[in-house]
Amino acid sequence: MADEEKKRTRQPNGRSSIYQGKDGKWHGRVTVGVRDDGKPDRRHVERKTRAEVTEAVRELEKQRDAKTVRKPGKAWTVKAWLTHWIENIAPLGVNENTMVGYGVAVRKHLIPSLGAHRLDKLKPEHIEVFYAKMQANGSKPATAHQVHRTFRTALNEAVRRGHLGQNPVRRCAKRRLSRTRSKRSAGCCVRPTNAGTLHGGPWHSRSDSDRAKRSVSSGPMWT
Repeated sequence: MADEEKKRTRQPNGRSSIYQGKDGKWHGRVTVGVRDDGKPDRRHVERKTRAEVTEAVRELEKQRDAKTVRKPGKAWTVKAWLTHWIENIAPLGVNENTMVGYGVAVRKHLIPSLGAHRLDKLKPEHIEVFYAKMQANGSKPATAHQVHRTFRTALNEAVRRGHLGQNPVRRCAKRRLSRTRSKRSAGCCVRPTNAGTLHGGPWHSRSDSDRAKRSVSSGPMWT
């Protein structure tokens, strides 16, 4: 390998740099913005090969250009963010009844199932698996809807504050599911209903009177 490839080269005007260190690994540095103290926010990536570090540098540059780079500092876990949000942020903008619903969604469902994930590494697929498990465990539509809306609201705030580039709850796939309901009257059998399309989760809720009036319902989409 040529010596010039091993040398660290400084690029003008804060441009990205790639170099091989004394440890034999390849390093890249990308300026993504300015820190709170006014100094350049220059991020570091490390990989085994030049090709790998080049790819990582380009990814950071894409995030910088799209303004989706998370703020510097220790990364949040889902548990840490949800705990901070429900204790310090959510109470400032909603009433007591809403906070009760938020508390159940966060402490009973979201933290036990998703809390160990790093917030900036949480993907729609993680959330979709969680929703599927809720359904398999018999969660009621109203409960699932409350959990979904709570999570979406909490992560919207994380995006607004720069801790997340995008809200993965909003990127969950639409799910089309068939559901069945039984009509409790003499001689009646279970009748299948048409599938409903929901965004970000498989359930919706309707009042008892609506259920009595209609055997087929598409339900609202989660957005």
